[in-house]
Amino acid sequence: MVILKTKIPIAIALACCLITAFEPVTLNYVNAIDDTTQASYGLVSKLSIEEIPKEIERLQNILKHCRDREKASKIKYRIGLLYFKDGKLDRAKSIYDEIANDINTPLIIKIYSLNMSAQTARLIGDDNRTLEMYDKLMNICLQNISDRQYRNALEYLYCSTLASKAEFYELRLKYASAIEQCHLLLEFLSDKENEKLIHNFGPSAYERLAQLYLKQGNYKSYSKTIVNIINKFPDHKRIPILELEAESVSLIANSDLVQKWNHKSSMAPAIVAGTLAIEAKKDYQKQIANTYENLCQKYQDSEWSILLNYHYAWLLDSINDDEKASTVLDKIYTAYSDTPIKSTLADFVQTLKAYAAIQNAIILAEQQEYKKALDVLENTKISSHHKHLTQLKISVINSTRILKREVPKK
Repeated sequence: MVILKTKIPIAIALACCLITAFEPVTLNYVNAIDDTTQASYGLVSKLSIEEIPKEIERLQNILKHCRDREKASKIKYRIGLLYFKDGKLDRAKSIYDEIANDINTPLIIKIYSLNMSAQTARLIGDDNRTLEMYDKLMNICLQNISDRQYRNALEYLYCSTLASKAEFYELRLKYASAIEQCHLLLEFLSDKENEKLIHNFGPSAYERLAQLYLKQGNYKSYSKTIVNIINKFPDHKRIPILELEAESVSLIANSDLVQKWNHKSSMAPAIVAGTLAIEAKKDYQKQIANTYENLCQKYQDSEWSILLNYHYAWLLDSINDDEKASTVLDKIYTAYSDTPIKSTLADFVQTLKAYAAIQNAIILAEQQEYKKALDVLENTKISSHHKHLTQLKISVINSTRILKREVPKK
């Protein structure tokens, strides 16, 4: 009996693809150009929770003696951020509403207060209030968008509000409404000359639109949208992973699995490797493997190549092409060691490399290459805070030693 016939769990492979283009709202949600709002974000983010009450008291004392309405609104705005960070959302909401409704509030402070009021209402769970604030904010942005001083900030906030509305509707499973917001955003960007604005919002809007079509089961529109991203934004950093997902979705859509999955493209590669490839006939297994291999070759110089190769290796392992799987896994944790990893993969890559090494050790042990397996494991460096990985490594080492001692080579 082979003790090590337990592969790395499917959850690990799923985690590999759950690196999305959409980021949660934070205090730095808006790229403010106003010095006061920008400074407020910076100062508030540096304070600890324990320091917040004293800072609020200090600002409130200053506010009592402030006769300048503009400065007063900026002080109130910062106090609102402090309450927001401290989790006192009702207090924050009250302050933002007061600022937004004051006719003497400067335009830039008013629109950022409306934005924070919308985010606060969303966190509280007041859907009607959230949508009301979103719409009010968008109307003010459009009414003042010709203002040269704040045009960039107004356009940015208008786009981010549309993106937030799309996410809002998506989370409530109102896909048609979410799709409408994505189209409005892309239409707004279509005649803009601000390249930074277009690249900040264009790719992510198309990505969300693609996911929404997929959730509706509209594979044709999903595929067309992915093609649009590739054609319109050829330098978009996520194109390799989008192609992997799109190819995997296509494979699933043309199989019996299409009725069983939850229409999440980020999970499609894992489903192909973990289920579809195993159940497929030999000829179709080769077709799937060729699809993945071609993607690995196409994007061999991309920062995403390590993730593409991991899915390819897992696929090969699933269809029992252990020799080739071992070669690809070895490539992941050795040949890529000096490759500079950037952006969202930076913190993830070392974990992925460790899983690749452990998986390869399992394959080698199953092939009775015990010494090679132990060498791979002993040379695999794992951060001390990855307790699960450390335990997994120790478990595989112990199992391999048992096999080496108890199961003689054929």
